[in-house]
Parts: sequence; C-alpha cells; structure tokens
Amino acid sequence: MAPQEILAAGAAPRRRLSTPLELGLEDAVTYQLDDYVVRGIVSYFAGAREWRTYQLHDGKQERWLEVRGNGADVGWYELQPRSSAEEAEEVDGAEGAAEAPAEAGSATAGIESAAGRRDGVFVEYRRYLRPDGSRRVVERWPDGMRVLDGRTISRDDLDLWTKPAESE
Repeated sequence: MAPQEILAAGAAPRRRLSTPLELGLEDAVTYQLDDYVVRGIVSYFAGAREWRTYQLHDGKQERWLEVRGNGADVGWYELQPRSSAEEAEEVDGAEGAAEAPAEAGSATAGIESAAGRRDGVFVEYRRYLRPDGSRRVVERWPDGMRVLDGRTISRDDLDLWTKPAESE
C-alpha cells in the first residue's frame, strides 16, 4: 500500500505539517511526486547543535531526509552499499585523500522506530561538500559505518502529512 493510501485509510482528515521537524513515525513525505512513510527518526546532539534524519520508505526503496539549522538546511540522501562504507573507512571517508571534510565531530544520537527507542548512542561523523554541490555524510556507529550521498533540497519541494491523534 502506498504511503498516501495508508494515511487516507483513516476517517479523520489528515493534517499538513509546516516543518519537517514535526514529522513522527508513520507520517508521510512527498518529494518529486513520490510518497514515503517515516520508518525511523535519528536525533543528533553535538554541543549546542541538534539535527535529525528521517528514514523514509516508499515500499521499494529507502531514502534519508536530513533536517539541520531548525529546518533551514534540508538534505535528501541515499544510503550507499556496504562496499562504499568500507571504502570510506579506508580513505577516512573521503573521495580521495585531497577531499577534506567540511565538518567533523561526534554526537550523541537517539533512535526511534517501530522497534522502540534508544538514546545515548555515540556517533562520529564527517560531512563533505563537493564542488558539484552534492554532499556525503560518513558516520561511524557502534555497529559499523554508514555512508549517505545526496544533495541539498528546498523545503518547498516537500509535502508533509501526519496522522491525526487518537483523540481526533
């Protein structure tokens, strides 16, 4: 079933969200005419900075929506195969030794999914901005590397919908 069909299945009208920071599990995101359901939320805390990534599924593929700067900086990513993560680890996350990270550090992450919630996960990260405007995020989690490749998108390119509360 498509995400919009899932959301349309209830009797109560769906509510449109004004910012991706309001997204919760099972909410819907439409981007470039494709509908996705939020299956996971990762909240990062690094010093005074906070940001989130949302794991999205459309029934066939997984995408990641990253929201930084109180919603001002929005990125759309694809998870790279395990071989990309291994290559990133070998060259310290860069496309080559000449590419330096635009940002690097560590964060504490909270993960929320249908399986439950886990807080306090330590993550090291590096962000790369390429000359063509594309982005790469390399993260080292306790269970291994994760590499996301993507680009900045406009908040206006997203349609965001939530399920009504149980009391609605």
